[in-house]
Amino acid sequence: TARCLRTSTDRASCTAKTRPFHAFRWQAGQFTDLGTLGGRSSSATAINGNGWVVGSAMIPGNVSHAALWRPGSAATDLGTLGGGASFAEGINSQGQVVGRSDTRTAGEFHAMLWQNGSLTDLGILAPYGWSVAQAINDNGLIVGQSASATGEIHAVIWQNGKIKDLGVLPGGSTVNRSSVAYGVNNAGQVVGSSDVVGGGRHVFLWQAGVMKDLGTLSGSSGATADAFAINTVGQIVGSSNSGNGLTRAFIWSSGQYTDLGTFPTGNVAAASAINSTGWVAGTSNLKPSGGAYHVTHGALWKTK
Repeated sequence: TARCLRTSTDRASCTAKTRPFHAFRWQAGQFTDLGTLGGRSSSATAINGNGWVVGSAMIPGNVSHAALWRPGSAATDLGTLGGGASFAEGINSQGQVVGRSDTRTAGEFHAMLWQNGSLTDLGILAPYGWSVAQAINDNGLIVGQSASATGEIHAVIWQNGKIKDLGVLPGGSTVNRSSVAYGVNNAGQVVGSSDVVGGGRHVFLWQAGVMKDLGTLSGSSGATADAFAINTVGQIVGSSNSGNGLTRAFIWSSGQYTDLGTFPTGNVAAASAINSTGWVAGTSNLKPSGGAYHVTHGALWKTK
């Protein structure tokens, strides 16, 4: 189910699984099942400081709709942009929700903004393309990705109703190179990942119009890394793979990468969120006592 929670595309593919999965809230050592919208499964992707949780939940017929859970209330269906399915990816302190939705055009999905009970289509970079909104800060700056005019996937921001292409990391041709933006803080710093010349994928930090290459955890040639979140003091978290098939969670702070480690019997981890005090949430695998295979559990790291 860890893969089911990472992207809306992955979550959609999980609808065929025989075992339902439910969104949850964990607080003070306790799990709370957030339920669904009447279907079999749901997943949670983000939470704001008021405890509002967003994600997706299946309606009767097992189609996923973007969902909002407020403390003490059942899930709210945020609807769609006229198509069948929608997914919520981020929420800010004002309760503005972003994600993506199928449109009335078959096979086309667009980034969306939900606020005050209404959905807005955020648009796309190129005709007949698509877009996904991943996060929104308290100033209303939205980040995500969209298919570009040349066919690649490019990181984008939406500000004041307009979409802007952030491009890819510099150096060489941009043909067949893609980038995605996953996180933004209230200072307007954007993080994500970009293909690089010579192969591999690096973390980027975009600020004041400039995209900076932050490399990877291992720094080895061909390594990959993705940044999923950045907090108010500029600490970045994500996952990185050195090419050995083992993904590790990392935090980047003050120009340095740190491997966050795994559970004692595990060897793989990924970090997906960080708050202003340095608490990091994600997943790590572990091998239960006597078990033959690793299983994935939610993980929490306290960093300095």
